[in-house]
Amino acid sequence: GGGRGASAARNLGVQHASSNFVAFLDDDDIWFPNHLASALRTLSQHTELDLYASNFMYSLPEKSFQGVKVLYQGKQPLIDFYYGRACWVPKRKGIPTSTLVFRRDSCSLLMDEDLVWQEDIWWLLNLANQGRALFQSSNIGSGIYKNLPHDQGRYTVEQTIDWARRLESLRQGAGERFVIGVVGRWYAHRGMSDEWSELMEKVHDDLKLSLDYRVIKQVEKLALSVQRTILKWQ
Repeated sequence: GGGRGASAARNLGVQHASSNFVAFLDDDDIWFPNHLASALRTLSQHTELDLYASNFMYSLPEKSFQGVKVLYQGKQPLIDFYYGRACWVPKRKGIPTSTLVFRRDSCSLLMDEDLVWQEDIWWLLNLANQGRALFQSSNIGSGIYKNLPHDQGRYTVEQTIDWARRLESLRQGAGERFVIGVVGRWYAHRGMSDEWSELMEKVHDDLKLSLDYRVIKQVEKLALSVQRTILKWQ
C-alpha cells in the first residue's frame, strides 16, 4: 500500500485478486489449520452468504484466550450486534479482519482510506447496509495479537467522536451507545476519570443522548467518583 495504511493495502490486494474468494490476514496475525477450508466449504454450501468469519484466539503479552463468546449469526442487523441498546453489558464479541473470507464479486466495496481506526468494521457495516450477508462460525480460525496500551493510545477524542457520528449516519442512537456504553464504560471501569471527562465534554456538544443513556452516563460518573474517594482514603 505504499505506507498509506491498512485500508489502502487491503484495497490494493483486493483489486489485484483474481480468485472468486478473498481472505484478509494482517501481518501480526496467523491463520489456524483448516480456516480457509472451513470458510470455502461454508460459502459453497450457503450461496446466500457473502462473508464468512470465525472465532479466534486473542493473544495479549501476558495471556491468550478465546476471543469471542457471543457470535454474529445474522439474526439481527450487524450494527445492533455491535451497538444495540444493551451494548454496555460486558460481552466479548467481535469480527477481526483476519478471520474474514468473502466473495470478491459481491463485496467489492472499498475500505475508507481516510479512517485509521475501525476501518474494517466500517467496511462490514456498510456492506451489511447494502444487504450483504455475514455469518460467524464458532471454529477457531485465527490468532490475533494485541498490544492494548499501544493500540488504545492511537485514538483521540476527535477520532472517537468522528466514529460516533459515522455510526449515527447508519443508525440513530448507535453513536451515543458507542460513546457511553462502550468507551465511557471502559474508562469508568478502569478509573480513567480525566479521559472520561474530556470525552463527555465533547459528547455534550455533539450528541443528543437518550434518557436511558443519560442514566448510564450518570452511573459512570458516580462510579468514577466512588473510585476517586476510595483512592483518596487508601
